[in-house]
Amino acid sequence: MVTPVFQLITGQLSDQFGIPPELVTPEATFAEIGLDSLALAVFSVVISEKYGVDPGELVLGSRLAEAIALIEADLAQEEKPVR
Repeated sequence: MVTPVFQLITGQLSDQFGIPPELVTPEATFAEIGLDSLALAVFSVVISEKYGVDPGELVLGSRLAEAIALIEADLAQEEKPVR
């Protein structure tokens, strides 16, 4: 299921890192889509600063579904809208 947070992540990965949107699936890991540890750190900071959420302790082996769940939980807890 495509959620607003999934769309947010897909757009961010595509815009900032040039990841083709078709590679971004909930089952994919950050390593599988081509991010290295520095890119993942940058991605985490961008998500945190841009959307005001804490993407948690993501690692290269984290699945995108895990990142989505962390962000959605943080948004729900804080009752923040997805922007």
